[in-house]
Amino acid sequence: LLIISILYNNLKITIMKKLIIIICSVLMILKCYGQWYKPYSNNLRLLTTTSNVVYACSDTMNYFYYSTDNIQTWNIVYPGVTIYCLDADENGKVVIGYSGGILMADNPAGPFTNIMSGASAFDIYLKNNYISASASDHVYLSSDTGQTWIISYNPTE
Repeated sequence: LLIISILYNNLKITIMKKLIIIICSVLMILKCYGQWYKPYSNNLRLLTTTSNVVYACSDTMNYFYYSTDNIQTWNIVYPGVTIYCLDADENGKVVIGYSGGILMADNPAGPFTNIMSGASAFDIYLKNNYISASASDHVYLSSDTGQTWIISYNPTE
């Protein structure tokens, strides 16, 4: 009877430990979900981070969010176009692909200037002075932060 009592108590402790772990896990997940849900009402499609900034937006919005304090607060930026893609580098430079080309700013707050026109940019990558963008049926590359562009892939050739 003593052994049964000890086993029963150990079983209760094990079940309680598991229950506490499950409850804590659910609370942590809900807390994380709540942080990501607050800044926008549309579906999140685009997200990029640097060492100290998080960027977020949907793929058909004319604004994006950025946070510099571990997503405690969000800043909103309206670059004046419908955003298809977005990337940023460690220096704070931001590039945005949209239906008319690519915009760039030296910091997330802008101002944004047009660095490529005439092609819808659907995907973009920025690293140091290099930018690559898939636009329409081509892939464009720039090694001088968008001052000049080359077509690195053309399916018709």
